Amino acid sequence: MYEMHNVHREAIESTYIGKCDIIESVRETNGSRTKEVEKVVEQDIPCRLSRSSNSRNPTNQTDTTNNIDYNSLLFINPEIEVRAGSKIIVTQNGRTLEFIQAGETALYITHQETPLKRIDKA
Repeated sequence: MYEMHNVHREAIESTYIGKCDIIESVRETNGSRTKEVEKVVEQDIPCRLSRSSNSRNPTNQTDTTNNIDYNSLLFINPEIEVRAGSKIIVTQNGRTLEFIQAGETALYITHQETPLKRIDKA
């Protein structure tokens, strides 16, 4: 049975065409001052970013805006911990995009699926 999981995991991981960095906000104390700073907790992790349109509202377009509503899902190995609210920077197909972990991760023996929300740069 264990070998079957390895075969499935290898098949899933063969689709990982991207890399990601996971960044968490941590409290750092310097003397009497405490502040929130971002810290890279995982770097260059193989992954795959998948996107699908939101079937309930595939577009949110007007005469002045052209917004497309889609869901993003990060496929990554199950040993990596992705905490709620983590910032995730994904580079795939020559593009780098920033996301925030935006929902409960589905954890499987072969992989995990983490829902993401795009961080707008506007």
